[in-house]
Amino acid sequence: MSALSTLLVETTIAGAAIPLGGLLASWEHIRPRWLEREMRHGVVAFGGGALLAAVALVLVPHGLEMVSAGEAAAAFLLGGLACWWLQGLLDR
Repeated sequence: MSALSTLLVETTIAGAAIPLGGLLASWEHIRPRWLEREMRHGVVAFGGGALLAAVALVLVPHGLEMVSAGEAAAAFLLGGLACWWLQGLLDR
């Protein structure tokens, strides 16, 4: 298998995780009702954990080459607070 073929197959598999996760999250009418809520929470938590892992393992170390650790921590904290504020605004 050529390098281009390998790249296309692996990126297709990785890209399929998003629509498959959406399909799994939209699965309706699981009984009992509490299991349906827990499954949705699990899918959302898994997705959030995967994004946080990508930031922590890839983007933060790369960013630390360009800024200090204090600046990176402050930017990470401010980004989290901005998302928290926006969620509160959307909830109202």
